[in-house]
Amino acid sequence: MKQQPLALPIPDGYVLIFRPWITLKNGKKLYAAQLGKRAFPLIVRAK
Repeated sequence: MKQQPLALPIPDGYVLIFRPWITLKNGKKLYAAQLGKRAFPLIVRAK
């Protein structure tokens, strides 16, 4: 399966990572599979 291009501008000093869940403000985990997705894209600072 080929990865689809993602139209997210990534600033210098940051990288794009993918995670299968995100934690909501109320502390609950939202899994991508619950929404029919494989992962959520997250932009984080590069090490």
